[in-house]
Parts: sequence; C-alpha cells; structure tokens
Amino acid sequence: MSFSGGLLALITLAWNGTTAGAADDPPDFAAYAARYLEGRGFMELSEDTAALDQVLERDFVTLDLGLFDVRYPRNELGEAKRADELKQLVLALIDLQRSWRSWLDGTPPATRRKGEPEETDEVRAWVISWKADALRRCSDPDASGVLASALGADTTSANALRAFADVMRTGAAAGQSLVRPTRLVLSPTRAEFVGFSAFVGSLDERWKQLLWTPVLPLRVEFHVDDLLCLALEHPAAEGTTNGRSMNEQGKSGQLEHVTQYAAERLIRSLFGGALDPGVASGITVNLVIEIFGQNNSHVSGSSEGRSTPPRERFVRGGRDGGKLPKVSADSRWRRDLGKDWFVGVLRASQKDASKRAEAEDLSRSGPTAHFLIDSKTQGDQELVSAPFLGAAAVAKEVPQDCLADYQEFLRAYRSAFVQWLMTEIESKDDLKPSQEFAGLLCSCLDGTAVSFDDRVVTAYGVPLTSPEPSEALEWQFLIWLSRTK
Repeated sequence: MSFSGGLLALITLAWNGTTAGAADDPPDFAAYAARYLEGRGFMELSEDTAALDQVLERDFVTLDLGLFDVRYPRNELGEAKRADELKQLVLALIDLQRSWRSWLDGTPPATRRKGEPEETDEVRAWVISWKADALRRCSDPDASGVLASALGADTTSANALRAFADVMRTGAAAGQSLVRPTRLVLSPTRAEFVGFSAFVGSLDERWKQLLWTPVLPLRVEFHVDDLLCLALEHPAAEGTTNGRSMNEQGKSGQLEHVTQYAAERLIRSLFGGALDPGVASGITVNLVIEIFGQNNSHVSGSSEGRSTPPRERFVRGGRDGGKLPKVSADSRWRRDLGKDWFVGVLRASQKDASKRAEAEDLSRSGPTAHFLIDSKTQGDQELVSAPFLGAAAVAKEVPQDCLADYQEFLRAYRSAFVQWLMTEIESKDDLKPSQEFAGLLCSCLDGTAVSFDDRVVTAYGVPLTSPEPSEALEWQFLIWLSRTK
C-alpha cells in the first residue's frame, strides 16, 4: 500500500499551518482531514475509497446488529461515559428493529413486546450485560475490534446475534431476499465528526462535493453509499468543533436523534421510493415515539441542528441550497413532544383555521381541511389547506416566512395520519388497523412496479388522497381529527 498523493498533500498543508483563517473564510477541509489522520498515526493508506475501509477496520469497534453494522471510534471508549453511551445507543437500535418487525407483522401496538422472538430477547440481554471496564479495554489498539469477541459473547449470544441479523435481512422483517446492512458510524464529539467527515470527503470527488461545504461544521449527519455517519453532539457555534449535549432538551435527546436517523435509513433501504414521502416520514417519527414515548428530534420538521435540509418539492423557493429559519424546540408543534402523536395541537390548529376559513369564505374544501401556521412575523398566521399527502400536494405554495413552521406542521400531520391508519381507521375486511397497514407495507416490498396509490386502493378500497373532499384516506382522517377532543 502507498500513501495517496491527495492525502499526502493534505498532511503537508496541515504541517505548514494552512488551517482555517479569518472567521469569514471557508473551513480548511484539507487541514481537518490531515489532522484526523495524523492524530491516529496513519502513514499508509490506499489511494482510493478503500482507505475508508482501512480506517474503519483499524480505528473503530464494530457490532453486526441486524440491519446495521455499528461502528464507534476506539479512542473514545477510554471514557466511562462513552462506554455507557454506546451501550444505550445499541439498545435503542435493537428496539427500533424490534418495533419495525412488529409493524410488518401487523401486531397491534397495545400487545407489542409480548412474546418477543427469542433471538431479540437474547441479544438485548447480552448488551445489557456489557461492563464499562470491558468496553474501555476495547480502546486498546491491540484489542479485538469485534465487540462480540471483545466482550465475550457466549455461544448462545453469538447464535442470537446471527439469528437476529438473518431475520432482519432475509426474513419477514426485511420483506426482501437480502438487505445489505448500513454501516452506521457514531461520532461522539464534534471534532471526531468533522475530522472523519473531512477525511471521507477527501477520498472521492463525489463525496468531496457533498461534504467539503461551509456548513460541514454545523451538520449532524452525512451518508455516502452504504455508510451513515451521525454526530452525537450538536454544534456549539458556527465555525468551531466544540459541541453541546443533545440531551439539553431531555434525557433521551441523543437516543431519539440516532433512532430517528436510523429509522429513516431503514425505511429508505427497504422501500426506496415505493412509499409516499409523507407516509414514510410519519412511520419514522412514530417508530421513535413508540420506543421513547415522544419524539423531539429535528431530523424531520424544522432545520434546527441540521444543515441544508431537504425541502418538499412543493415549497416555494425549494432547493436553493440555503437553510430554513430555525424553529425553537418549544414551538407549539412540539408542545407535547408527540406523546399523543400531535393530535391535540393539530386539532387546535384545525379548529381555529376552520373559523378563519369561514370568515374569509374559503370553505370550498369543507371545515376540516384547513390549518394555521405561524409566520416569522410576530403574531402573523397563514392558512394552509389539504391535501398534504401524495401527488395532489406537490403544487402547494407556502410563503417564505412560514416555511419553518410549515415543516413542523407537516411532521406533526404525518405522524398523526400514520397513527390513525395504525389504530383508528375502520377496516373493510374485518382486519385490525395494524394488520391492514402491515399488508400495505408488505405489498410495497414485493418488488413489482405498482404505484403506491394503486397499492392503497387495493388495501383500503379508496385512494390515499384527492384534490377535493372525497372518501380518500386523507379526507377520512381530517374528519376523524375534527371529532377528537
């Protein structure tokens, strides 16, 4: 192996002191990458993206965990709090996959976690048994980086890990013949995240265009190919590598952040574009609520803690490369943190909007179709009207000052809609709502070129939505919402 010319140049830049200059200068990504490699003693690496595999194999511990190949930097495990952090994150990833399997099985929410599959219980029990001292020893470069070996998984636990991986990747929980696990890299500190991101960007021109941008120090995730990297701290200030705890707003903040991103990756890897984006978003939000009893992550919704967030196609000004205004975690859409799947705050907005729509003679879509969203201008509100799902929503325009709050509204709306499908909708075939929804999800995994709208009609006898009030699912949901207390 030889040191790539590009990486050698990066090291030279760092040693010459060409780091980030004035505050308004762009970050020096070459220096970030160089310091990252220098700090780990790498002097020889492949000249292509294989260098990533080399770094992950030598400097990260790994755990083969169902749909995720979890990676955590060795050098961080020397701290006792990091050992516990990794343990809790792994338990959350197990719970995410366990919940997802229940969704595809059609198990009603009230009866979940009763009679769990044996391999899931065994894997979870083994992780709970991890000792901080054993995890800290993994920080030694000479120790095994494979956690199953390093932490002494016995035959029963090792077999359970393999069975868990098999059922998630090839069984009913996957819905396909084979699913490749996502390499999930967890970066405990901002310096680790920014350095690793800059290093990955140095390996490939496509990755460089994605990662070597001025907002990298503000990001909390990136993904390239089969790799998803998540920061475990929020950025403390623009242009620095300092961090602040993700648990400032609640003790499960970090866990919700990782689980939400992992859920999005899980749904994307299984379904691709087979699901309506709104339904897919509602699923990922609700998986987190099911595990933690709430969801205050900012993966969906406003751009708090995110950089260049993806926007819906119908949002005016869409993909201009900028950032949406930040929305406080205390915004009204997060008042109850999704503990009621946002039904209460949605009903209140719907009720107020109905009165305004009637006053403005905008009742053509009926009294249940409207909601109020906040403008950045203090006290100003705008009326938005259904549909908010499917192709019928693509042409919707929202004033620029309302974009951030509209994203928060959509997050809440999608969560409530999916929960309604899971628990409240009246079945046409005497199935439980969760079973009917599971049938829809499983049909989307059959690999055939059938549209989601057609699959919805097959499952429910009516379409997902329509431009005007009808028997479509979305309009049924709006009527149900209007009747909630």
